[in-house]
Amino acid sequence: MLFSTACLFFLGINGFIGLVLGLLLAVIVNLILKTKNGFALIPYLSVGFLTAYFII
Repeated sequence: MLFSTACLFFLGINGFIGLVLGLLLAVIVNLILKTKNGFALIPYLSVGFLTAYFII
């Protein structure tokens, strides 16, 4: 929670884009892998925020 809040504050509106990209990536990857248990969300969010950072 703190990671996403800090990134959203730092990136502004592009942080929201990064959040959406990270969550969308998590959903797509876990649908492909058919994961039934929990999974770590931070790696997917970090890729989304990194992508949003380089969009600026």
